[in-house]
Amino acid sequence: MSAHGRIGELDRMTAERTQSTHDARLVPDATVDELDPELLSGFLARERATSSHVFKNLTDEDVLLAFGAAKRDDAGTVRPTLAGLMALGRHPQAHFSSANIVFIAFWGPKSDPLAGGRFLDSRTVIGPIPVMVAETLASVRRNMRIASYVGGSRIDVPEYPEVAVREAVANALMHRDYSPEALGSQVQVNMFADRIEIISPGGLFGMVTVDNIGTYGASSSRNQFLSRILESVPYPEGYPERGFIVGNRGAGFARIQESLSRQGMRSAHLKSGSSRFCLTMWKGDAAEMGAAVQRAVCLRKGFG
Repeated sequence: MSAHGRIGELDRMTAERTQSTHDARLVPDATVDELDPELLSGFLARERATSSHVFKNLTDEDVLLAFGAAKRDDAGTVRPTLAGLMALGRHPQAHFSSANIVFIAFWGPKSDPLAGGRFLDSRTVIGPIPVMVAETLASVRRNMRIASYVGGSRIDVPEYPEVAVREAVANALMHRDYSPEALGSQVQVNMFADRIEIISPGGLFGMVTVDNIGTYGASSSRNQFLSRILESVPYPEGYPERGFIVGNRGAGFARIQESLSRQGMRSAHLKSGSSRFCLTMWKGDAAEMGAAVQRAVCLRKGFG
């Protein structure tokens, strides 16, 4: 590696240990009218319900300013920040064209065109983070098998636990690198015959490593404003997902591993570098899916 390359690597390593403020930067050509009314209403209602003593007498504008979802420019005009647009905007890609998800479902186990790289499905997913998570889940559902039991009631067990996919996609969007240098790269969700890979720009942040991620006390947020906002942003109407985009920060990876284990699948594999993070979930075999169905039946009948 050249001296210039070593310096660049050291700069990236230093940046991964320093609190980022890229998500809090004001977007100078954006307006608050670009925020989605449904998402904004849900966010404000949640915060006023849970912290009424703090926010009950504040205007909507004041709440946005308090959470770093908006800032005042030099002329005093309130404008969205990157965090505000990504969490609450109707179309944040109008300002950040590559802050999206590229989803591809391949025929085989490789992406090499000479080794079965044809794809079954491909789409670019845009919109705010709540919409991108829900739309990506819809794409994954469309391209995986479902094992079903039909008795007194129907029980479906998908190849991949939806909670694991949802957490992994939400975390990729929440923790990705939003620095100007990284905004040319998208989050990738690659679905192969034997696995799903979820790749996000930027490695693990702060004191979190592949060895301690998901353990008690090991939690660092590259995008602290975006992460906090997403705790109170609901999924939009029209999608099957319910609740809020993220729960207790730091517990997402533990939920992924728990849901995989419950379905008899191997633990997710993590790989982190200076410029990207990859989480891989391996598909369970038919026997594992059958056993998962039987466990679900027993739980439904009260035997487990």
